[in-house]
Amino acid sequence: MKYGASTLMKGRVEEFFDAARSSFEVVEVVCDSPYKSPLDVNADFLNSVSASLGTQFTVHCPFVNSDIGSLDDAVRERSVRGVLDSIELGSAIKASLVVVHPARGTRGGLEERDRVRAVERESLVRINERAREKGLRVCVENMPSGGPFAERSLASGVMHLVKRLDGAGVTLDVGHANTTTVSAQTMARHFGSAIGHVHVHDNMGAQDEHLEIGSGTVDWRAVVKALVELKYEGAVVDESLTVAEARRGVAYLRRLAEEEQALGEKG
Repeated sequence: MKYGASTLMKGRVEEFFDAARSSFEVVEVVCDSPYKSPLDVNADFLNSVSASLGTQFTVHCPFVNSDIGSLDDAVRERSVRGVLDSIELGSAIKASLVVVHPARGTRGGLEERDRVRAVERESLVRINERAREKGLRVCVENMPSGGPFAERSLASGVMHLVKRLDGAGVTLDVGHANTTTVSAQTMARHFGSAIGHVHVHDNMGAQDEHLEIGSGTVDWRAVVKALVELKYEGAVVDESLTVAEARRGVAYLRRLAEEEQALGEKG
């Protein structure tokens, strides 16, 4: 596994790298506030970081005001455009993948929900085609518990979205999984080889809090054990809210993985 952190933390990307320099193998560039567009991200700066430190990148598409399944054509088109622009950025910085949030859903009736699912599908097909053209993989993320589309919180719902998208995978968000009735380690085993990316952060189980790893109720040893058993070799990106928290979290997970691998070799 490769360990990294997300620029979800407060401050500019340049400030993040000043604080995190040499600490992470992977950095996830979040294409949301304060950027008006993913194309506002300084790709030249990121490429210079990669050249000097060997940092690898992933890209998180806009999500705060984004909904690729909105029934409002203008909102949906703006949302899809944000993802497509993120793919352009990903291509420019030689990222390996882009993380995409599914539709937010609707509180309307079954007919309206079916319409949302249909336009969400159209958006994902369009997004995946562009990503494949640019050499990136789309990874759709499981959401926190609750909301009108609760199935987007579970492995079965996310797998339904990606199973007919050539080359697409899933982002297992451990913190999101911990807010559901299904443990993150169980969800990992349901996703299996479809896992293309992992987000890590903690919470107390009731809501998405992005706490430091070890300060919530996630059973991290069980999660790491599941990933080791699955022979997952991709990025594990810490989404805590400070560089110091991410450094400690990454060090802890790395140690757990080494212990689980050693136990596996003995067994």
